[in-house]
Amino acid sequence: MKALQILLTTVTFAALTACGNQAVPTNAMMPMAMRAQNSQAAQMAAPSKRVVFHVVPDSRQGLWHVKAQSATAPISSFRTKEQAVEAGRTIAKSHPLSQLIVHKANGQIETEYTYGKDPANSVG
Repeated sequence: MKALQILLTTVTFAALTACGNQAVPTNAMMPMAMRAQNSQAAQMAAPSKRVVFHVVPDSRQGLWHVKAQSATAPISSFRTKEQAVEAGRTIAKSHPLSQLIVHKANGQIETEYTYGKDPANSVG
């Protein structure tokens, strides 16, 4: 397979040179196998999106909700904070890259849990 890719690339460059065209071949000119390989490499290099969940209080109903970052409706609701945190951790762990942010009864952030391999090599 590798030899075929090299041969096709060489033929493409040779054809461009023979025509006097000094342009670099575009993605459309690449053999299908090379395009697929380049696409896979780009996907692997692109950072994954972190999925963020929150455990938040609902003082009107006396419940604790597990919500996705920008969702208005809760994923699930519980009578105790401990139950909500346990469920939130399970949900967050089911994603390759996620975070669970647990809030206090007054709405302030209490703690955060991060799951998966963080693609960023930053401190903090």
